[in-house]
Amino acid sequence: MIKVLITDDHRLVRAGYRRLLEDEANIEVVGEASSGQEALDFVRTQGVDVILLDVSMPGENGLEVLPKLKQAAPNACVLMVTMHTEKHIKARAMAAGASGYLL
Repeated sequence: MIKVLITDDHRLVRAGYRRLLEDEANIEVVGEASSGQEALDFVRTQGVDVILLDVSMPGENGLEVLPKLKQAAPNACVLMVTMHTEKHIKARAMAAGASGYLL
């Protein structure tokens, strides 16, 4: 079973991702976070395999929290989820340890 944490500051977006993922037999959404700090707090206490991480969030954005998440959960894959198509943002995310960048 693949354990997924959904991190996005919009509740409706989190609900949509949850709905899509819950239809998959081998995926379990184990938590949701509305900020980078909430995601960090979660992975420090819970095991996850995949973190869906929004780039744009208030406070510490996804790019800023990504290295901390990788340190707290080094075996977790982090998939950046964003509307930003700029190549420099994608490059920064990949350099910081993201496993993928989903538009």
